[in-house]
Amino acid sequence: MKKVFIWLLKAFTAGLAALCIANLLCFFYYNLPVHYTNKSGTTDYYWDADHFSSRGTEGFALTKTDENGFVNTFPYKKETVDVLIMGSSHTEGFNVNEDENYTYLLNSKFLENGLDKYAYSIGTSGHGLLRNLKNLENALEAYRPQEYVVIETTKIDFDTEDLEQLNSGTYETLKSYDSGFIYALQKIDYFRLVHTQYNSFIKSSDNEDDSPSPVQTEAAVTDEYIQLLDTAIRNAAKTASDKGCTLVVFYSPSLEIDYNGNVIKREYTQVQQSFITACGKYGVDFIDMSEAFTAMYETTDRLPFGFSNTAVGTGHINKYGHACVAQELYDFMIGG
Repeated sequence: MKKVFIWLLKAFTAGLAALCIANLLCFFYYNLPVHYTNKSGTTDYYWDADHFSSRGTEGFALTKTDENGFVNTFPYKKETVDVLIMGSSHTEGFNVNEDENYTYLLNSKFLENGLDKYAYSIGTSGHGLLRNLKNLENALEAYRPQEYVVIETTKIDFDTEDLEQLNSGTYETLKSYDSGFIYALQKIDYFRLVHTQYNSFIKSSDNEDDSPSPVQTEAAVTDEYIQLLDTAIRNAAKTASDKGCTLVVFYSPSLEIDYNGNVIKREYTQVQQSFITACGKYGVDFIDMSEAFTAMYETTDRLPFGFSNTAVGTGHINKYGHACVAQELYDFMIGG
């Protein structure tokens, strides 16, 4: 019995030591903050405030959250926000350094050109377009942008059920684990990484990833779909107008390359065109990054998505894509 106890003690000690070593390595490889329920409703959740993060799953990036739990480290800040930016992990700059995301670069362009403008990002992982539209009124009330509210999206086709929920105010809110056992596990970097890898495996099994999703079939473009989409865009445009700013949606699809290295040009499907039509109808400025991304690739051979340690052209927007987005937004705002 004594030998068994000693063996178990050694095994436990060895396991604990291995966990500590793995966790130490993960601190530099995949160290994420914990997220908390955002009671203000500007986003579904926010990250730990003033938290350092490192990520090596796509490229290698170092970031730090601000006092509100969002990635905004530009050294110059105004009391008022001129441009509020909303979006998903692409907007958060999930796998680029904090001074390489497009909000930081946009602020740099404002400052370099002597413009007293300031952009603030509440981009948060998992926040697609409909989720941001759900949170739009609260976000505008909290930050009161003077000129624009910009929402990033990688898709402009949606499920009818999701549109119904958005319009009825029943669209789901992402859950945060603010306490308890799962909350404690989130603070251990190794367990966070294992959980992330598991989710990635499940998504790949379901043919899901972080890239723009396939569009709906043409059969999905029914009168009901058009009406629901029309209502969603009309409500969003009115919300922005009532708060004294202009709503801008920019669409950042990935590029598809053929065997000869040429960009495969995509035509808008009917369901995509219905979104663009609704934006035009209600005064929502729509920016399609396709042409800018294509021009960047054709002149520099650089794709806007993907990193040196990932599949070509997939995953999150890289630093070249962020620079391209910042330039397009700057040109739009100054030219407009």
